[in-house]
Amino acid sequence: MSSPRRILIATVDFPPIEGGISTLTRETAHALADLGHEVTVLAPRLRDAGCGRSPDRATLTTEGLPPPSSPEESPSRVLPLPLGEGRGEGEQRTDPTQSSDAPEQSGITITTFPGYHLGILRLFPFLWAGLPLARSHDHILAINIAYGGVLGWLARTLFGTPYTTYAYAYEFLKFQRVPILSGLIRKLYKRAEWTVAISTFSRDQLADFGVPAESIVVAHPGTREPMPVTDEEKRALRHRLAIEDGPIILTVGRLIPRKRHLNLVHAFSRTLRSVPDAWLVIAGQGPEISSISRMALRLGIRDRVLLPGKVDDDTLAQLYAACTVFALPCGEDADGQVEGFGLVFTEANAHGKPVIGGRSGGVPDAVINGETGILVEPDDLEALTDALVLLLTDSALARRLGEQGKARNARVLSWEAFAQAAFGILPPESNSPNHTGNLPGD
Repeated sequence: MSSPRRILIATVDFPPIEGGISTLTRETAHALADLGHEVTVLAPRLRDAGCGRSPDRATLTTEGLPPPSSPEESPSRVLPLPLGEGRGEGEQRTDPTQSSDAPEQSGITITTFPGYHLGILRLFPFLWAGLPLARSHDHILAINIAYGGVLGWLARTLFGTPYTTYAYAYEFLKFQRVPILSGLIRKLYKRAEWTVAISTFSRDQLADFGVPAESIVVAHPGTREPMPVTDEEKRALRHRLAIEDGPIILTVGRLIPRKRHLNLVHAFSRTLRSVPDAWLVIAGQGPEISSISRMALRLGIRDRVLLPGKVDDDTLAQLYAACTVFALPCGEDADGQVEGFGLVFTEANAHGKPVIGGRSGGVPDAVINGETGILVEPDDLEALTDALVLLLTDSALARRLGEQGKARNARVLSWEAFAQAAFGILPPESNSPNHTGNLPGD
């Protein structure tokens, strides 16, 4: 373990904001605190903001805290966090800007900034709140290059504070055609001590973008032990969702074009010819929901497709536990955006479930083809249908892929290793992401 440091995690993505980057930020904060570092998170001021985990894990939460009492309240406030199991129950962290007489306590400090709704202009209250913190910390983790990267660059210039940036894919790819902005983003990456790329795809794209390869560390996001789910809870879930007997295909994520939910619905309609008692559950919300519902209706399968919307952690764990296969044939959208990794695949593997993913972006690092799941071309409906039918009808193969995915998670996908990559400490990797196992018929 590296020596304890005072670490500032600067982000505009943090719970209750949804998405993979928000999850990554929360888990990185917890992992660094578990490793003995003093952690402060600079995050948007939102009514339900917090750093909570599921009840069976260490819990940090701000539930019940009131919103700012007036517009004149300080743009940066510290939210005290009651700690959960394993962290000294009842202890709290104090504001790092208080005098040195303040008692030393363990945990995570969350400092919030206002103006999240301002779009790109939120950068100004973000910097106003972040610069005083940067002076008093040893290292900055810039979760978002356009916000934390600017803070890190200013802190390094003004105070000599080193910073680490993160690379997912879309955040720099979308600026490639804008010379002024791409030059600025490139400079922010180059000035960083390290850049953590969440997949080999992200690393290669960033190197092509002009960032020195020797400063880029590839670290795959981690996974946690899943919440235990009983058979009774799975039966109750089926009752709540009116799902009768039959295998469940699950997909989870924002309902946006690059996730290819419409392709999944279309392939599911073909799958029903071979597995007529199958169900498709599409958990999440987003602009594609109406199109998904209309397509299912047009194909005559609306009664077999469930759209429960946003689900809580308990329901999500039950869905993972109850499903037979997880599928998300994600690809590239009209703006060139892709998945940088795909946390949902490794979350499904954590429950021992086989996965089907779209061969695009960083997904091949999350889904080891033939070992933890099956990769298909995002728009190849025939291949997607064949993969669904194969895993729904070959229980031995489905079980083997799911168990191998779970074993891989335990072996190499650690949030602690991911967190330490911020300091250039390479995570253990015993799997090659390009490995291809043998599937029946190969």
